[in-house]
Amino acid sequence: PNTSRNMFIGHVDFPTARFMSASIPVNICMIRMLSYDCRRTIDYPQFSNRGVLVQQNVIDTVSAMTAALERGDIDTVMSFYVDDAVVAFEPGEPVRGEQHLRAGFAAFAAAKPEFRYDDGHEVMTTGDIAVHIAPWTMSGTAPDGTPIVDSGLSVATLRRQVDDSWKIMLDNPFGARLIS
Repeated sequence: PNTSRNMFIGHVDFPTARFMSASIPVNICMIRMLSYDCRRTIDYPQFSNRGVLVQQNVIDTVSAMTAALERGDIDTVMSFYVDDAVVAFEPGEPVRGEQHLRAGFAAFAAAKPEFRYDDGHEVMTTGDIAVHIAPWTMSGTAPDGTPIVDSGLSVATLRRQVDDSWKIMLDNPFGARLIS
């Protein structure tokens, strides 16, 4: 029996003429047959090879990292970043290296931050690279007890790993600074 009917995940549009296009059903089996490496997608960026929305996986990665930062769990935060990640803890001042990243995240965590992404997330992907963009707000408390309220635009680049998870390569929570 053909079980691929149960794994239907959408349509792919192919241009057939200058002003026309054809749409064909695509299922996970077809993607696996056409892929050189079954762990990766082929020019169908919104789906992983398991039919799970890639965009949601990226958002879940960023959300889980944010939750770990709010808890002050720096080891877990670091697990969401590639080894050579670059993070801007201050606008226009990116840093790299585990020691700098741990210090920056520890400083953020000391404020007991609560982050919100009320205006949603946007994710764009191509192959194994994703860009995550989201406006954020944060409230917390400075070491002297002064309330902290801040906001910005997070722009992060992530790379899909061999196990289909995502890790952050570049993280700039101050992406809006150039337009304000």
